[in-house]
Amino acid sequence: MELQIPHNYFALWMVTPSRDLAGTRPVDHLKSRPAPLLRALESYRWR
Repeated sequence: MELQIPHNYFALWMVTPSRDLAGTRPVDHLKSRPAPLLRALESYRWR
């Protein structure tokens, strides 16, 4: 998946609590449950 956003913005997004992920950080979902993270990434892609 190509998001076409600068790397520093992506890194900030990964460690910021997200309402799309019920207030958790995207990085918290990397190993345990990647499906919500992938959905959030997909929704961000089309903004």
